[in-house]
Amino acid sequence: MANDARWDRLRYGPLLRLASASPAGARLFAALASHVEHRRDPERRRVAEDRIMRWLGATPSEAARIFRAGLYSEALEEADSARWMRLERPPVEEVELAGFSRQGGRPRIYGALHAGSPVHAYLAMRARDEPDVRIIARELDERNPMPRAKLAFAMRKVAWVERMAGTRFIDTDASAILLARDHLLAGRPLFAAIDVPGDVVARAGRVSLFGEPVLIAAGVFHLAAMTGADMQLVVSMRRGDGFVARCRPPIEGKSVDELLAAMAREMEAVIREQPGELWFWPYFVAAESGGRERSP
Repeated sequence: MANDARWDRLRYGPLLRLASASPAGARLFAALASHVEHRRDPERRRVAEDRIMRWLGATPSEAARIFRAGLYSEALEEADSARWMRLERPPVEEVELAGFSRQGGRPRIYGALHAGSPVHAYLAMRARDEPDVRIIARELDERNPMPRAKLAFAMRKVAWVERMAGTRFIDTDASAILLARDHLLAGRPLFAAIDVPGDVVARAGRVSLFGEPVLIAAGVFHLAAMTGADMQLVVSMRRGDGFVARCRPPIEGKSVDELLAAMAREMEAVIREQPGELWFWPYFVAAESGGRERSP
């Protein structure tokens, strides 16, 4: 544990500061971080790679490569975010946006996976195509189980994103949900992670991913059903020296279950196409267990 804490302090301290200086430094940081993270937690690695083999029919060597790629993707996003945080304004012109035009006047909830570069997509959307979009997310605090150094960086990043966007995140408590509902009914969109594990929230929904029952947070799906909002999965990835953020086709449903099932199909398609961008391979919650296999 002591060695783990030292690595976390090194990763989120001097190494991340060096990585933020240039895209080349970011890639070196991501390569080192993915190598260390892949080796340092054998149980997390086993859970992730077993799931990759089951879901994608991968061989053990393919599963190891995909999981390392996911660790690389997460570290690269941290370095890219740290680089943007050094600048006076986020260089949203680096992000290519596609498919964000809303039709028919319906409320919209944009969903994102813990994959690729979701924060960069959000800031570009707010600066350009969707100036009223706001993030809805559970507030980060000391109760979060992630390593302390990682949590400190995440909290700094949230504060920076709020400052650059010019608006606070909407929390997920009862009063905030009413605010989110009114935001949608006024025709303004929301942006939310849709793969949050279902064991850390009050409302969880059961979905089938690659034939396995999984619990995910269902609060935003209840909001969509309540307000008549459609939902659209945003896929944002690093490409060369920039980013590409594209929307999948919008989905609709009269009930929470219909929306969950439709979004699960979208998630499957994205994971199958870009498995090495996903950060959450070890952290999905099996519906039968009612509990997380591993904590991040």
